[in-house]
Amino acid sequence: MSTLAQASLFAGRNLRRFFRAPPALVYAFAFPVLLLLTQYAVFGRIVGDGDRQHYLERLAPLVVLSTAAFGAPSSAVGFLRDLHGGLVDRLRTMPVRPGALLAGRVAGDVLRIVLIGLLTTSVAMLLGFRFRQGALAAVGFVAVIALFGLMWAAIALWRGSGPGDEQSLPPSLTGPATLLFIFSSGFVPVSAFPEVVQPVVRANPFSVATEALVGLSAGGPVLVPVLQTAAWVVGLGGICLLVALRRYARRTAP
Repeated sequence: MSTLAQASLFAGRNLRRFFRAPPALVYAFAFPVLLLLTQYAVFGRIVGDGDRQHYLERLAPLVVLSTAAFGAPSSAVGFLRDLHGGLVDRLRTMPVRPGALLAGRVAGDVLRIVLIGLLTTSVAMLLGFRFRQGALAAVGFVAVIALFGLMWAAIALWRGSGPGDEQSLPPSLTGPATLLFIFSSGFVPVSAFPEVVQPVVRANPFSVATEALVGLSAGGPVLVPVLQTAAWVVGLGGICLLVALRRYARRTAP
């Protein structure tokens, strides 16, 4: 079998395990929906009726992106279990391509992120979120979600292949993800932050990806935010993936 075929099998395995775990399934789907509803109810009332729609246009993309970040801990734990649970040792005795397991896990994570993102978007549309830039822009919206998810899938591989156990992995990813979520332009306008941190907020991967999704849905700049998002994916995601590959190669070396 080719590497692509083997990776597809591993991706299907990861998705099946996800859908067969009711607690993880409920959390993965319920958390972003509850986050969207609570944030919109609280802050939508603060900004007032005149700005509620504008706030939703920015909040919904941010929450959709959060599904990638807050799902990374479970992905990291899953990869850790693969490495230490005997799966890798069994694969070494089989004609499995070295990168198939990693490629399959990344592909499965990205598909999961897109599915949850689409569900969250559907709930946001019930609240009034709309795509106003046409069908092609809506496809681009989904593509940016997948691109952002690719970065967090790589981060999960990096963390899952490193030191730590199942108890220490989730906090090490959830904490930074929460800070990035709060200090983003989707949560609060950049102008509301102190001037000293505004450049950091603008460069935040959550901020640039949110701006890309806002441009593709409600309207606004698209090219620059998409390129900035891609730069984060190639830079941070690429580094994490390379480190994970080296760690995996050392573990599977004869």
